[in-house]
Amino acid sequence: MMEIRLHGRGGQGVVTAAYVLSWAAFFSGHEIRSFPIYGPERRGAPVAAFLRLDNKPVRLRCQIYNPDCVAVFDARLPFMLNVFAGLKAGGSAILNTGLNAETAIERLHLENSSIGKLGVLDAVAIAREMTGSPIVNSVMLGSFSKVIDSLPFDAVVEGIKKVFKEETAAERNVRAAQAGYERTIVKNCQGVS
Repeated sequence: MMEIRLHGRGGQGVVTAAYVLSWAAFFSGHEIRSFPIYGPERRGAPVAAFLRLDNKPVRLRCQIYNPDCVAVFDARLPFMLNVFAGLKAGGSAILNTGLNAETAIERLHLENSSIGKLGVLDAVAIAREMTGSPIVNSVMLGSFSKVIDSLPFDAVVEGIKKVFKEETAAERNVRAAQAGYERTIVKNCQGVS
């Protein structure tokens, strides 16, 4: 079973991204379970969403404490919350930041962390360029596809089209996801110290 935890702030599309990833996992042949958890329900408040995928039915429905992958939609959250807590050794992390991978590793003190693969991208800049909005969910979906081998980009596109029913919205979000995929820099962090 693969477990994914998403961290962000209300208004960034974290819950929608988990929903799209659920469809992408389904279209990839996985069984899925996905749900969000909210603090105060207001724009800007920390939000988390959880996704489990497997090749058999997923019955477990609780928070994910030891994820295989963590995605951080807001670059400031790691300075406020331990978003990488419990990440399995060799796990993957995706970080929306304007920093390059080496600087992010240094500033977030990830040198001796359990991260195996780190994907970094400036999702806010890409989202503004592609959609005119700072909502980063579709851009982060493209990054997921680049970092997580079990979620191919074609399945992410299908998931986007399933969730965003209006054709122009779907096309805009697919373009944003494509840009996220292309501009994500993936760094192998095994042995980084």
